[in-house]
Amino acid sequence: MRVDEKETYVGDDLRVMHGDEPFTGEVAAMGPEGNIVELATYFDGVPHGPQIIWYSNGQKKQEGVRDYGRNVGEWRRWHKNGQLAECTVFGDHNLPASRKRWDDQGNLTEEGP
Repeated sequence: MRVDEKETYVGDDLRVMHGDEPFTGEVAAMGPEGNIVELATYFDGVPHGPQIIWYSNGQKKQEGVRDYGRNVGEWRRWHKNGQLAECTVFGDHNLPASRKRWDDQGNLTEEGP
């Protein structure tokens, strides 16, 4: 099930709610032109699954996966021109195991844990 973020709220226990229940499904945030600018997946009100953000021009800005609220695996972020800006691989305990960053021309600017 997919709902607009305006149909959700954060409950007292910090879970995303829809109606009176913790939400399971996708929450979409819409931009001023009516296009989706963020799509987040939840399970029982907790971020769980793919998380994607777009620039207003439709270019992907960031994507990754959450496991019950924790970042896992590879997360990527792009510059507005479409060039990869950052790639972070998360290891145990939601901590980055490796990270690379590039400038908007594609030049590697940082590499490390």
